[in-house]
Amino acid sequence: MTDAASSDFDVRAQLLDAWRGELFGAALMRTLRHTLADADDHEEELHRMERVEMLMAQALRETLRITPGPADVAAANDRARRVAGGFPDWTDFVAASIVALPAPLARFRALEPVAPPSLKAVVRLLIEHEEQLVVYLDSCAAGRPANQNEALHTVEARLRVYLISPPETD
Repeated sequence: MTDAASSDFDVRAQLLDAWRGELFGAALMRTLRHTLADADDHEEELHRMERVEMLMAQALRETLRITPGPADVAAANDRARRVAGGFPDWTDFVAASIVALPAPLARFRALEPVAPPSLKAVVRLLIEHEEQLVVYLDSCAAGRPANQNEALHTVEARLRVYLISPPETD
C-alpha cells in the first residue's frame, strides 16, 4: 500500500469511527430526554443536539457510502443507555461533555491536513460541528437559555446545504 493509499485508508477508518460517534451522540440525546432528572427543562437543547448529531452522521454516511445495519444502531443505543446513567441532570451532562469534547476535536483537526481531496469537505464540516458543540455547551454552562443560544444554527444550516449539494467525490 502506498503512503497516499495508507493515509486515505486511515482517514476513512477514523471517519467511520466518527460516524459511529455521531450515531451514539444522537442516541445519547434521545436517551437523556428520558433519563435526566431535569430533562423537561432542557428538551430544546437535547433536541437541537440530537438533530445536529443525526445530520452529521448522515453527511458522513453519504460521503463514505456507509450502509448502516441494525447492529450499528443497536450498538449506539446500548452505549447511550449505559452512558446516560452517569448523568443525573443537565448540569452534570454539560460539564462532562465540555471535558470530553476536546479529544475528538483534536483527532478531527489532525485529519484535515492528511485527508484526500474527496474527504476534505466532510472533515472540515466535522471539525466545525464539534467546535460549535463546544461553543453551545459552554453557553449552556454559562446559563444562556436555549432560545438565545445560536451556536448550533450555523452548523445545522451548513450540514443541510452539504446534504443537499455534497461536493463531488472520487
